[in-house]
Amino acid sequence: HVEDFNGPDRIGFGRYQFMIRDGLRDSAAAAFLGADRRASYRAPPLVKTHALATRLVVEGRRVVGVEYVRGRAPTDKAKRLRAMARHEVVLSAGAVMTPKLLLLSGVGEAAKLRRLGITLVYDNPAVGRGLADGVYAIMQWATRKRNFFKCRLGTQAEEDQPHADYCAQQRAMYAAGHRSNSSLGSPGMSVGAFLRSPYAKGPEPDLQLTVHPWDKFSRPWSKRLVGVASMEIANNHPASRGWVELRSSRFTDPPLFAGPYLRDANDSRPLQWAMRQVRRIAGLEPMAQVVQEEILPGKHAVSDAQLFDAIACGPAQFRTLGRPACDRSELPVNHLAGTARLGDPSDPRAVVDRYLRVIGVHGLRVADASVMPAPPSGNTHATCVMIGERAAQFIIDERQSRRRS
Repeated sequence: HVEDFNGPDRIGFGRYQFMIRDGLRDSAAAAFLGADRRASYRAPPLVKTHALATRLVVEGRRVVGVEYVRGRAPTDKAKRLRAMARHEVVLSAGAVMTPKLLLLSGVGEAAKLRRLGITLVYDNPAVGRGLADGVYAIMQWATRKRNFFKCRLGTQAEEDQPHADYCAQQRAMYAAGHRSNSSLGSPGMSVGAFLRSPYAKGPEPDLQLTVHPWDKFSRPWSKRLVGVASMEIANNHPASRGWVELRSSRFTDPPLFAGPYLRDANDSRPLQWAMRQVRRIAGLEPMAQVVQEEILPGKHAVSDAQLFDAIACGPAQFRTLGRPACDRSELPVNHLAGTARLGDPSDPRAVVDRYLRVIGVHGLRVADASVMPAPPSGNTHATCVMIGERAAQFIIDERQSRRRS
């Protein structure tokens, strides 16, 4: 048992910690820009909503601002607006849109940008490369007890049955302001584990197990089940890498996306090992009193080939219900990272330096998951907050240094 997953050693089972305050999700925006923080700002930040960045404004090799358009669904004909920077621009658009904006602004592989008619600012083929993400294996069980269910926050729903009275009570408690005491103020899960498989490289755990005490995927089971429990098993250290490229020079076109999922088939080996370990544990007391049977992938999936098929292509029993023969929609962990990698300027894989400054241009930093050289051994949120804090400190330190000189 692990008391603190953020402590010195996270290998083992324990309770997750969440970004929840008083029963509400506490986002980075609320934590850093919320009402209780505004009094500390000499000039409160201005946030423009429904504003889509189209490219960076570059003069020579210096980024001096951002071009953007307004509206919920802007088109190519939308009026171009500009936000000009007094000192520098910080790009935080994520591991897919950050490389897209860099490429639209002329920072990327020269030959590909020229083919799209984009003026080259700096030739760096590493932009958009190295896309990393974890890969999932999904397991589910039918349970003997009715203690695995969920309530809806809105008006009473059919899904609440046969727990309508309990759910109504939880909604009333939540509406009255007692959010922390209501089940609706919880994330719907509480426990998980970090494990180190025999295939792990280095001391860090490569596997993350998350228990959901309900049918997270709302599958159309062939028979009525008393209860369903789900588990997501993530390989957070896969070898596979993908990429992000421009589809065209139009900001409205989504980028080309090559996901990094099982490009190296060996990424499934830690998952297969974990599935076998979890099966063994599910058959032991006291779990055996709760678990009735494994329904996904099912006891028929025993061999390496069968487990690989279940991981790579999803539940076999649902492929005849109009789903693709190989449905890869449940593979992504959605911890995308690595497309604007941090490194030494002499490293051909690097896009930003150790101070998060974009190599080859001036006045531009990147502060999001795209700078991670490798994904962390767990969720990326806390790491992204840390990257943002470091970027802020780098900016403050450089400003103070220039003033002293």
